[in-house]
Amino acid sequence: METRKWDSLLVGEHEMIERAMDVLRKELEKLPDTTYNAFTMQRAIDFLLEFGDRIHNTKEVRSRFGHSGTLSC
Repeated sequence: METRKWDSLLVGEHEMIERAMDVLRKELEKLPDTTYNAFTMQRAIDFLLEFGDRIHNTKEVRSRFGHSGTLSC
């Protein structure tokens, strides 16, 4: 994939991750009140861990450091 397109994809994914973090932050601000939505919080956490941490970060490392994901000395 062309570098510019790849960078655009990663930036778009960063925006999705930021939106999920905003959703989670808004729910966390409601604590310890009982008006928070536990389902929404869990979905945001699941998204951040699964997509943000596992999928997106892997793409980012591979795009920056090659397919092995490691720096060569």
